[in-house]
Amino acid sequence: TYNRKSSSGLFTYRMPNLYDLWYPFALFELLKIRPRTVIASHSPYITFLVGYTYKCIFPSSTLIIDYRDMWTLSRDYSGLPFFRYLERALESIILDAADKVIVVSNGQASHLSSAFPTVSTNVIRNTSSLETFSELCQEPYSSSKSRPGKFKLLYTGTLYPSFQDPSPIFEEISKLRLSSVICPNSFCLEVVSPQIDIFSSFVDKFDLWDYVDLLPFMPMNQCFLKMQEASCFLLLEDQLTESHGVVTSKMYDYLYVGKPILVHGISKTSELYRYVCRHGFALGLKELPALIDEFTAEKFPHVESFSQVASSRSSLLPLISDSQK
Repeated sequence: TYNRKSSSGLFTYRMPNLYDLWYPFALFELLKIRPRTVIASHSPYITFLVGYTYKCIFPSSTLIIDYRDMWTLSRDYSGLPFFRYLERALESIILDAADKVIVVSNGQASHLSSAFPTVSTNVIRNTSSLETFSELCQEPYSSSKSRPGKFKLLYTGTLYPSFQDPSPIFEEISKLRLSSVICPNSFCLEVVSPQIDIFSSFVDKFDLWDYVDLLPFMPMNQCFLKMQEASCFLLLEDQLTESHGVVTSKMYDYLYVGKPILVHGISKTSELYRYVCRHGFALGLKELPALIDEFTAEKFPHVESFSQVASSRSSLLPLISDSQK
């Protein structure tokens, strides 16, 4: 069972926090340079407190509060019983003092305004640098495991086990394997993540080591080139109300590359789902076999169905060899 807010966030996200030690040093640096505008970005929340203190000392300065992630409205971290009330009071005071409040999605703006009705928000969406992306996509990249005709489902980034459940993905891959729809030479799930150990447990559970390639977290340019190679991207989320305004930055990367996006655990009423459908090609888990069939038909037009090829590994190998010539 995947439960919401399984962690208090103590010392790393909520109060008290190890980043609280930054406060005197950050404030001292601000007082030295005397900026006219301070942009405080969360997390950690201590940036808000430093910016607010500076605003109190210099009321004519401009304080911009920037939410990349929620503070007391976090969908992941509950906070401690006493401190959560103190945090909510501090957040309310800081927001009232701010000259501008920035969020990354309309849903996030609605969520914040419902908790703090007097707050007026401005939406500036997360996005990758298209110039950087364009340059990176010009670079050649070759993977030792890359084969013409191999369908690659790619997941990049962090996994949050408290609300993102990848097990149905692995279960579906296992079913496709058992029904001979896929074979190791024709399908691969690639995972680029710092949490290889979490994904390893699912690979072990479903015995899919021949079908899954676990890669350590890599530099952005290498990751973008991996995305160029992919046939389809995997986007995980959850369906609870707190997530309806969450728009992850990787979505923009996926949309820019322009491949199909397999969405799982995402509510159809969420902003993330609507955005993907509006600007890209979203599909559900049940549509994966058909996408694989279509992919194979494009690579091997003389083959009617991917299932016919995958039913025999030996029949697939000559086709791969021919396509490499």
